[in-house]
Amino acid sequence: MHCNIAQKAVAALCLGLFFYLVPAAAGQTEQEIARQYITNGGFQVGEKPLLQYRAEELFIPASTQKILTALLALETLGADFRFTTRLYLDDQHNLYIKGGGDPFLTSEAVLNICQRFHRQYPQITTINTIYLDNSLYQLNGWQVTTEHSDNPYDAPNGALAVNFNSLPITVAADGAISPGEPQTPLLPIMRQKAEQLNLAPGRHRINICYQDQSGYITALHYAAELFTAQLKKYAIRVNGRPQQKKVPAELPPAIIYHSEKTLKEMTALLLHFSNNFIANQIFLAVG
Repeated sequence: MHCNIAQKAVAALCLGLFFYLVPAAAGQTEQEIARQYITNGGFQVGEKPLLQYRAEELFIPASTQKILTALLALETLGADFRFTTRLYLDDQHNLYIKGGGDPFLTSEAVLNICQRFHRQYPQITTINTIYLDNSLYQLNGWQVTTEHSDNPYDAPNGALAVNFNSLPITVAADGAISPGEPQTPLLPIMRQKAEQLNLAPGRHRINICYQDQSGYITALHYAAELFTAQLKKYAIRVNGRPQQKKVPAELPPAIIYHSEKTLKEMTALLLHFSNNFIANQIFLAVG
């Protein structure tokens, strides 16, 4: 009895989310829409089906928790919700970066933020210290499996995380290290990780904290190195080593960056790739 109720609930939620993310075209039936967008799945609503598509076929089940997470986030935060990342500048030219949990704070997004900073503060050519503020989420202890898996989907979550907390690295046959993607600059942490893990020649994308007991500190250093490299493209030099520190309460934001993707777009990508990191970031945002 309870199993049937749960199955019906999941089916209804799945179907509701599907038609929420994929608006029906004029004149199309549910079956026609399903044939257009569902290539490896089916659904049935009700014991005497109100709607069904490939209901008798067997499929490998996807993660239903991600579906529920996406639906909860859309209902709680709204489809047009955007994550924010804030930059603060003090009188000593220290730059504070406060994470807002953006799952898509990629190299391109960081470059966009640095470009905006340069345009708004063209007189700034030197940053003394980058301070990283990841205090939005109070994650007690370290997260299970993060340091024991090189899978980028197992990367740790946090308020300030760049490139899904995964590191793209290419190792040449002669051992030379380069970024694993054109939009990401070469960072010191890439060489460190390649040497630490003794990576074989080829392209790699690894969990930033794999075999690293430093935990979120390494992830924050990754963010600092990426911001430092992207600021350098606008002739802004960073002098000191990055540190973890909360933004002073009296300091007004210098830049407020809103994620390019809306929550609706993010949840569609979450479900398409079944990405654990994105799912957990969105779950944290719901609170």
